[in-house]
Formats: sequence, C-alpha cells, structure tokens
Amino acid sequence: MLTTDQVLGKGRYRIISSFTSDESGGLYEAYDTTSNTNVVLRETIGSSGGVMTPAQLDEVSNAFAGEAKALTEVHHDSVLSVQDYFSEIDRHYLVMESVDGSDFTRFLDPNEKPPALNDLLGWVDQILDALNYLHNLQIPIIHRDIRPANVRLTSS
Repeated sequence: MLTTDQVLGKGRYRIISSFTSDESGGLYEAYDTTSNTNVVLRETIGSSGGVMTPAQLDEVSNAFAGEAKALTEVHHDSVLSVQDYFSEIDRHYLVMESVDGSDFTRFLDPNEKPPALNDLLGWVDQILDALNYLHNLQIPIIHRDIRPANVRLTSS
C-alpha cells in the first residue's frame, strides 16, 4: 500500500490519499507536479506469484506498456482519459484524469432517493455508447469491471 506523500514516477506523482487498496494493487489520489493537477493513480502489483528474472520483469513491463499506450489513445466523453503510465519494479501504474462527482453506489443505499427513470436511461445510454466505442476500436478494449463503484456521475 502506498502512503501519503510517497513520490512515484521519478518524482512526478505525490500520493495524497488512498481510495482503495488490496493485495492486487490500489487506487490513489495523487498530485502531478508537472501539470500541477490532481490525478488518479491505478496501481497493479505484479502477479507472478514468485521471484521474476530481469528478463521476465522486462516482458511484463513491455506488455503493460503496450496496453497502457493503447489506453492513452482512447478519447470519449464518458471514459476517463489515461494521461500517463509507468512501471516501478513489479508495480504498474496508470495515471488517469481526476473527476468530481459521486459513484453509483449511493443509489444502493435504501435511504437514498432513486433517480428518475429518464435520468437513469440517459446515464445507461452514455455507458452503452462508451462501451460501443471501446468495443469498436481497431483493437477492441473490454472494460471487465463495470460496477456501481466504477461509474461516476458528474455535473456534465
């Protein structure tokens, strides 16, 4: 788990706080010292299950870099943009734009007023449009983790 004020990416990103963290990685709010903006860092911890040789580390890092580069080329209003990526030892990081808003888990609270049907249908339409965009790229991207905690409702 990364700690507050820890610096990554050759000094570029400073951890502000943790959103979530487990044995496979974490999601962190960070400050980008180059662009002077807050970003979200998605950490993935290597899953080799053991010690890796330098060649194996390079292979995994190169595979990650190829996939991450493809994500930096995704541009859709309903998909967070990946601004940067890097690897440090057996950990890989995606740097994503930070957006204000709440996730959809709030609608799971029985005390929360449910959204109007028209609003809900509009949001679902935006999600489906984003998925259609991702699936129809020259090299399709499959999200694999769409759930209320990963869908943010913003003012726009």
